[in-house]
Amino acid sequence: MNSSDECVLTFVRRDEPDARLVAMAGALSSLARQEGVQVAKALQAGRHTRLDLCRITGLSVFQVASATASLVNHGLVSAWRRDAETVYELVHPRLGDVIHLAEELAGPQSLQVVS
Repeated sequence: MNSSDECVLTFVRRDEPDARLVAMAGALSSLARQEGVQVAKALQAGRHTRLDLCRITGLSVFQVASATASLVNHGLVSAWRRDAETVYELVHPRLGDVIHLAEELAGPQSLQVVS
């Protein structure tokens, strides 16, 4: 085999991390708090109002408001007004898969929604 027939693989070295991955890591950091996980898991079943989320998760209105604000600010949850209420929904339906994977990696101390 002569040198012109050889295949050489080269990898591009990046000095800076991929901006998309950094942004997504920041977004997923909103799930680092128990309340964020509970709200996201409750939203897997579909759209809910803040009071629905309080009832489903057992969290206080303040806790749900804080968690939803963080999830909305990071682009994981969308919010819109319906009459006098705000309705929340997961932006991407596979966010639940990310939560389940994190629970598997965490082992037997996985996070659960309080009903």
